[in-house]
Amino acid sequence: MTYYLDDPSNHYFSPPSILLPSEPSVDHLSLALHTLSLSQNLTSLCLDPVCISPSIYWPSGLANPPSWPNLRRHFIEFQMTTPDGRWYFVRDPSAPIDDDADEDDSPDPDAPPSTDSDSDPDTNSEASKIPDTYRERREAVATGDYPVRMFRTLPDETLINPLLMAMARAAARCQSCR
Repeated sequence: MTYYLDDPSNHYFSPPSILLPSEPSVDHLSLALHTLSLSQNLTSLCLDPVCISPSIYWPSGLANPPSWPNLRRHFIEFQMTTPDGRWYFVRDPSAPIDDDADEDDSPDPDAPPSTDSDSDPDTNSEASKIPDTYRERREAVATGDYPVRMFRTLPDETLINPLLMAMARAAARCQSCR
């Protein structure tokens, strides 16, 4: 089984919630991963990248604190977005705003791509992120991958601190981790 969901490349994009509409305050993915992580036979847990909440480490309302006695390796690269569609990071107010669109960086999903840049090979890594066809561009705009606007570099303390605190509490209960 593979789960892969990359962060949107357009940081103006509002990611959709991955929570169930019937339970918009419950992160079932993080809860399921937490349950899986408690397996007595589990020695290594690697998730990269994954959209998580503090529930992956420390679900609310636990009767007993969790422990991971046999877990030796733990690696979780969390995404910049929360399961309910918010961002763990914000723009640095001291950073310059560099949002000038490139020539072929039209945010309009109905605008056909420029034929000049589509056929010319370019070694610029940013150019490789520009979709080559109309359908690819429309899909990239709809999923937040186009236009590329990456500016969220500062943690939003109100959102990220609960995640980091749950991570620290869990690390203290993971006796075998190296």
